[in-house]
Amino acid sequence: MSVPPDRVRVVWFRALVVGGATLALTMLVQTVIGYRYITGNLLLQEGRREGERIARQIEQAVRSGDPREATTLSSAVDAVWRGLPTQAAWIVVVDDQNEVVAARGRERSSFTPSDRQKALEAPEPTVRFQHETDSTVIVGVFPCRCAPAPQRRRARAEGIWNVSYDQRPPPPQVRGPMMIEVALYPEKLSAPFSRVRRMAAIDALTACALLASMIALGFRFRGYIRSRQMEAQLDAARRVQRELMPVSDARIPGVELAADCTPASHVGGDLVDVLHLPGGRLGFMLGDVSGKGLSAALLMGLVQGAMTASGAELGGDAPEQAVARVNDLLVEKTSGDRFFWCSFDPADATLRYVNAGHPPAFLVRRGRPVEPLTDGGPVFGVIPGAPYRSGRATVAPGDLLVVFSDGIAEAANRQDEEFGADRIAQAVQAHATSSARGICDAVLSDVERFAGAHGARDDRTLLVVRFTIGCAAFSTGRALSAA
Repeated sequence: MSVPPDRVRVVWFRALVVGGATLALTMLVQTVIGYRYITGNLLLQEGRREGERIARQIEQAVRSGDPREATTLSSAVDAVWRGLPTQAAWIVVVDDQNEVVAARGRERSSFTPSDRQKALEAPEPTVRFQHETDSTVIVGVFPCRCAPAPQRRRARAEGIWNVSYDQRPPPPQVRGPMMIEVALYPEKLSAPFSRVRRMAAIDALTACALLASMIALGFRFRGYIRSRQMEAQLDAARRVQRELMPVSDARIPGVELAADCTPASHVGGDLVDVLHLPGGRLGFMLGDVSGKGLSAALLMGLVQGAMTASGAELGGDAPEQAVARVNDLLVEKTSGDRFFWCSFDPADATLRYVNAGHPPAFLVRRGRPVEPLTDGGPVFGVIPGAPYRSGRATVAPGDLLVVFSDGIAEAANRQDEEFGADRIAQAVQAHATSSARGICDAVLSDVERFAGAHGARDDRTLLVVRFTIGCAAFSTGRALSAA
């Protein structure tokens, strides 16, 4: 059992959306983790450098005195602490037994004896993040490399020992190498974060944009499928409308015709058709259904079906009666549909027409003024039992019948000036010696140039019929004598 191509495309589309969302989440998580890792390392490096600087300051301060005396070391720590009013959380100096020798900010060390031993054996100072009750600090432990000087209580001068006695009790003696523990606030350190923040922000925004796009596509997926289906249906409707158009190079004795219909949307509400009627007559019809788009196209099909079904009566000598019956049929179905019907009898070269609220078609004769065809009645589907009357005209070889929708006559330029029926007549007269197709194309080109970049506000439909010498009435001279 083969899988329909549309189904395969849907599966692939869903897979791409899921893959894109997964990629976006991965990028976002990786960016956050990477930023935290890099900034954490940078802070630790900056904390290590700042802690070493503080330890060296303490060493420098105690080298002039006796570093093994607690009072001297405490004074050095005090001096350094006063220079760090907000940057340091605490400074603690401990000996080899992890006993506090000097401290500021807190009275005990946060490192255990085993931690201290590891710090002594490590090639670099040990630095870590430590979470306190109200904040997070960077704590580092650094060896105090002060060279202890022996305590001298006696001096000899000129061979006589002078003994000096300290009246105070002797200070506690510090044993073994000392370690300096420094705790710093991370937000007070000046690590080079600008470039890292910029790159992380760009990556995070990219990931968020991709994720938002995938989420939007996922939510709009059903709408997208429905729109694709609707587009396919509109394409089918457009093909049907094209097939209903008369063939411009049809071989009809005595008649050369050309037609063009350009909908304002995918499908339009204009219709144009040529019917072969009993007795060798030809029927030309052009209609403009109210509205635009798909709804107008559906109404257009209804009107065209009704007119085609009444073709035999419309091709008779009293087409106004058939038009009245079609109007009564459409009263409950449509409203405000303009229509022009014309039948041509090649036996006597006579046109019988009915204009139902449509812009008047006109006959263009060589050397004579343009003749508008206005006989008819109101638009279809509005007035039940509306009266209609038919008009007649006799044509000669070379005469032109031009029928156009209001989308051509009402095409507007930038100044909101309409093209108008007069310009249509002038364009037809200027190209009267051309073929029917040439005249049709010339008129539509003039309309396009006039309207410029403004899109069509309404469907544009044009029918041009030239009557040729091949008509039976012209060969017998009946039409010529009647004209």
